[in-house]
Amino acid sequence: MPSSTKRTPEEIRASIEENRVALGESLGKLREEVSDLTDWRSQVRANQETLMVAAAAGGFVLAGGIGGVFGLLFGRRRRKARRGQARAEKILAEARKAERKAAKLAAKVKTKSR
Repeated sequence: MPSSTKRTPEEIRASIEENRVALGESLGKLREEVSDLTDWRSQVRANQETLMVAAAAGGFVLAGGIGGVFGLLFGRRRRKARRGQARAEKILAEARKAERKAAKLAAKVKTKSR
């Protein structure tokens, strides 16, 4: 308002009262909005499908993650692979032994045939 215009005390009081009423209404609306936003039950109801999908996906990932870690640490695959590798090494050692034996026998046969 221009400073040249003088307001009467009644006009100032009326303006203050209007501002007080408007502020009260704004505060009431704000309380209602805050109450709606912080009510987690209504938020869950409003987003129930999305939350169920997210929970299912989270459970799937969590179960797979835990299963994967335990599988790596205590898994049958690893033990099975180690056993298979040990068996293969044992078979290779036996094959080498048999080759040496065969070479010795071949050498004996060769010396006897001369």
